[in-house]
Amino acid sequence: MASAVSFLALLDPLSPGDAKKLAKDLGVRSRVREWVRISKNEGESSILRLISTTYISRKLIHDVLSPLPTEVILYLMARSKHPDIKRYISLYFTQLKHVRLQVKGQDLLDLGYRPGPRFKQIFDLLLERKLAGELRNKKEEIAFLLSRFPPPPEPPTPPKTPEQGRS
Repeated sequence: MASAVSFLALLDPLSPGDAKKLAKDLGVRSRVREWVRISKNEGESSILRLISTTYISRKLIHDVLSPLPTEVILYLMARSKHPDIKRYISLYFTQLKHVRLQVKGQDLLDLGYRPGPRFKQIFDLLLERKLAGELRNKKEEIAFLLSRFPPPPEPPTPPKTPEQGRS
């Protein structure tokens, strides 16, 4: 991993196109070439998003950094001169990276929720609260879910017609 981060650092002064070409010409593995592409194309925008946002939540740090490979994040941390960026990345690795919700989509279905865009809202809010340390286990996640997003009422069952009763 250290050699990959060092390689990314060596390519730092190059333009994205030149860095990608050099990595290919050197016969670097495809995975490392992908890290070069990500560090050049998405790394800077990720850092800018963290620097330019007024309020930095743990969820924002998680959302910005989680799509990036570990090697790219370490490279961004190493090259950053901004102490807040180093702090955000350190927080991500030490406290946020491995946070996972225990409630899954099947749990929502079992509780009577209907699939749809609301699932994303529910999971985003649950993850935000979990990252903030407010929810520690599945029981707390479900209790919060039910308090914040009451399940829709069951649709009324239509009365059986005489023809349905004879089958």
